[in-house]
Amino acid sequence: MRAVALAFVTGLLLVAPVGGRGGSSDASLDPARVGTATAGERKSTVTGGPGVGSPAPASSYWVAEWRRRYRLEHRANLANRVTVRRLRSLLNVRLSPSEAVCAVFGRYCSQALSVAWCESRMYVGATNGQYRGLFQMGESERRTYGHGPTAVEQAQAAYRYFVASGSDWSPWSCQP
Repeated sequence: MRAVALAFVTGLLLVAPVGGRGGSSDASLDPARVGTATAGERKSTVTGGPGVGSPAPASSYWVAEWRRRYRLEHRANLANRVTVRRLRSLLNVRLSPSEAVCAVFGRYCSQALSVAWCESRMYVGATNGQYRGLFQMGESERRTYGHGPTAVEQAQAAYRYFVASGSDWSPWSCQP
């Protein structure tokens, strides 16, 4: 048990960066000498690592282990980047206003379509004084619930307003 603990501690010491200015006074901590032994030094035996029972530098197993862990983490990060790119591309899909409204409102789709048709004739650029967009939301509602240039963003803002009002169409002048 002591040999394993000693090899582990020695491995950490050999892998750890050497601090301070100039050279190291302890030759065993010199990174250039990792894995080498002079005539007076004895190589340690790694137990439980690759080449069990064979003479090997104590740090070689741990260096390989850290490289393996780095590669796994790197692969996971690459996979996450691909997933994020795929999701972003799905968000950038251009939906028609009616598709966007139905995608956002779900089971309230038919009601939301009739309100949006009455308010703006399904035109995202519709304006009437301070009221703008598919659902003709006022300035304070746009500030509170959001707004955007696309049908999806406008439908999401209207849905937030719809839910905040108790899933009720009373804030709109057009009723389903």
